[in-house]
Amino acid sequence: MEHGRNGWELGADLDLGSVIRPAVHLVAEANYRHADFAHRNVGGVPLEGSFHDFSVGAAARLTVIRIARFEPYVGAGIGVHFLGTDIAKSQPVHDDYTGAKLGGEYFGGVSFDLTRDRRWSLYGEVRRMEVSPVSRTTYRVGFF
Repeated sequence: MEHGRNGWELGADLDLGSVIRPAVHLVAEANYRHADFAHRNVGGVPLEGSFHDFSVGAAARLTVIRIARFEPYVGAGIGVHFLGTDIAKSQPVHDDYTGAKLGGEYFGGVSFDLTRDRRWSLYGEVRRMEVSPVSRTTYRVGFF
């Protein structure tokens, strides 16, 4: 993350099922990110404060290949990010960290089926979110 440190993120994805073909899934997403500023003002003085980013969006996930219980995938999506901050309104960057902004994302990962019916899976992925000024790369682990 370009302007944050000491951050954490929680999220949930809802797989809405396959579309067009079985390897393509539509996913609804919600994420919440909170971090301290790692940014300096015009005079070079570090800004004190934190910001948050609550986002909702949709993505498409494409299974690249299936190897036994492993399933590598790639995906992309769009969403709306609701930014907020506790930085002083007198700071010029305050407005950059508030309001609703459209953002995009792309990701890749691999899932491992825990059950033979493929109902439950573990996954790990790398995800890049692009929304100025809080663009970031995240590393995720979880289960479907």
